[in-house]
Amino acid sequence: MHHTHTLPKALTRDELGALRCVPKNVRDQALIETMAGCGLRVSEACSLTLDNVYWTTETPYLRFRGKRGRERIVPMNLHVQDALRTWLDKRAGASDYVFCNLRTGGRLSRKTVWDALNRYADRAGIRHVHPHMLRHSFGTSLADREVPLERIKELMGHASVQTSQIYITVSAEQKRRAVERIDARP
Repeated sequence: MHHTHTLPKALTRDELGALRCVPKNVRDQALIETMAGCGLRVSEACSLTLDNVYWTTETPYLRFRGKRGRERIVPMNLHVQDALRTWLDKRAGASDYVFCNLRTGGRLSRKTVWDALNRYADRAGIRHVHPHMLRHSFGTSLADREVPLERIKELMGHASVQTSQIYITVSAEQKRRAVERIDARP
């Protein structure tokens, strides 16, 4: 069993809401929305290409190679779809990368993603944010919605269900804390 200090830190729904409101730049709005709504690792977000985005099905999805070349197919929720469409309609240039550098059209660096997220988190009043927390928030939201463990494993691109199990623990822990907060009110 994992102890609380080893559990991944996910943003709360309120923190995520606050973070979503900060970026004025449509690329960064789409980046945050996609990382949080599809559970992307930074490297996956940086290397995502237009060929990885499938709009033609009833539920549009991303299909890409994740860690160790494992293929992942992740449906896009409406927030992700809207933010991505807005960005892709607006962006100029012929870059194959979904989240390209605004000046060069080249691939975004991990550092750019880190810096942008830190800047937005700072403005949203959230401390100690790192990009992987958006992925953890996705995993936790799947567990909150009682998505089966095997499906969480697929969507997250985990090698084993042991890793996915952590999100069920985090979800339960967050619920427990929320109840404690309610009980603690005078």
